Amino acid sequence: MAQKLNWLLVFVPVAVTLHILDMPGVYVFVASALAIIPLAGLMGQGTEHLSAKTGPGLGALINATFGNATELIISILALRQGYIEIVRASISGAIIGNVLFVTGAALVVAGIKKKEVAFNPQAVGMATALLCLASIAMVMPALLKYTTPGIADHQIDVLSLAVCVVLISCYVGYLYFCLKTHRHMFDAEEAEAQEGWPTGKAITVLLVSTAVLACMAEILVGSIEHVAETWGFSNAFMGVFLLAMMGNAAEFGSVMTAAVKGKISLALQLAVGSSAQIVLLVMPLLVFLSFLWSPMNLGFDPFQVAAVVISVGMLKILLIDGKSHWMEGVLLIGIYFILGIAFYFHP
Repeated sequence: MAQKLNWLLVFVPVAVTLHILDMPGVYVFVASALAIIPLAGLMGQGTEHLSAKTGPGLGALINATFGNATELIISILALRQGYIEIVRASISGAIIGNVLFVTGAALVVAGIKKKEVAFNPQAVGMATALLCLASIAMVMPALLKYTTPGIADHQIDVLSLAVCVVLISCYVGYLYFCLKTHRHMFDAEEAEAQEGWPTGKAITVLLVSTAVLACMAEILVGSIEHVAETWGFSNAFMGVFLLAMMGNAAEFGSVMTAAVKGKISLALQLAVGSSAQIVLLVMPLLVFLSFLWSPMNLGFDPFQVAAVVISVGMLKILLIDGKSHWMEGVLLIGIYFILGIAFYFHP
């Protein structure tokens, strides 16, 4: 699926040319955004071939890690330019997008051929439990910030740093859990034998695509302000949907590939596990790195926190029985668009 989008690589030189010629920011944004899609796909292919011999559990973890590299790169560049609210929104959007749209699309694709699809409830259940932890980590600092009159910003900063330490500690424990003590839970779905790329080629593609994607991300971030002014988008909408969509491109390709092949357990592990990793690893890293420029704490907008909690709660309800069908995927996608409409009007 990702290979069909490789023609979009023509937008790499187009974006660079438009940027050098100082063309209107909207054109630069669109060109760089289109260029990021196939680059994220190439990153996904590289990690897929690298993880082909590791088993579904470790393979899903590797794919989720490198899939989130796009989100991390874009967010770091946005932080460096002072777009703290947009970065917070993009974190929320990445979770919402993976939980609702990517997971929903996977269930629809997998459910087209079968009336009911079954998946590994233990592996997916652990990932959704991590998302519940993520929701608490986002709720508490925001709740303290908006319900405690007179609380100082540095107190929210300290709380955020402490929460991030807890999150990373939990993530380390999760790695030990899924790779060591309970690996059997995540390898229930056998990978099909296939001839993969040589290791050297996979690493080269991964490194080159990551480097070019970083350049495109810097160009894209530099045009955010012009796009927001021209199209009248709020920072919340820019982060939650536009930037998050770019960051989720790699995960979407990997999840759809697994779903098309009927590997719904792997597809859900990729989608839900990626969301959990964003909060347990990517978000803490961004908080720590933000202190190099302008500190970013976990005082998320209550509207964003509510959207994340709603998304995680709905996912938990639908996947609790270890079975699903295409209609549940439609419901998740429907919620995603409802939230999108609401965020369009949210300042």
